[in-house]
Amino acid sequence: MAETIKKNKNYKKPPIVEAVIEVRFVNPFSEKQLEKLVMKQKSQFTIQKLHEIEFRIPLNSESGVGAAAETRLAGFKLINNADSSVIVQIKHNAISFSRLPPYEGCPKLVAEFKKYYDW
Repeated sequence: MAETIKKNKNYKKPPIVEAVIEVRFVNPFSEKQLEKLVMKQKSQFTIQKLHEIEFRIPLNSESGVGAAAETRLAGFKLINNADSSVIVQIKHNAISFSRLPPYEGCPKLVAEFKKYYDW
């Protein structure tokens, strides 16, 4: 019996707003490793740094003396230069790949993610 190959439909008005794949790592990247990964893609993407701010305020202090704030690099957001339809976020413990319309099906989405994941 002949095998039928189903062709993926390219939707003009897709049923979803954004397709996302995220992989989390057990061993986090160092800041140096993150920057090295991101710099490999600088010709294809606009790169934005993502920062986290941590506030610590002692509960027993009414004056706020002893309060502290710390800013650190959380990761990077890479936006595709061609049409902004691909966004890759690389953080210490995860990489996520977002695809905005047009969609060409799940197999194409996974193949495109692997292209960025295999740096």
